[in-house]
Amino acid sequence: QALADAQRANELAPRQPAYIDALACAYAANGDFERAVEEQRRAITWLWPDDQDTIDDYRVRLDLYEQGMPYLMVPPADT
Repeated sequence: QALADAQRANELAPRQPAYIDALACAYAANGDFERAVEEQRRAITWLWPDDQDTIDDYRVRLDLYEQGMPYLMVPPADT
């Protein structure tokens, strides 16, 4: 369902880096790392050049996808 939702979001707003990033994440979660890499690279091209923190975050995910690994968010442990 996440992949279908991300695809639909990209149809509605194809130049939104966050939506493209979500699409890449969904592809990777489904094991399609080639498409994940393609979409993550596209997301990076739509980021503002001075938004270095986001560029760095997106590149971390790109590196994971290039290694055949999905991006997994782990919630912080309760203290």
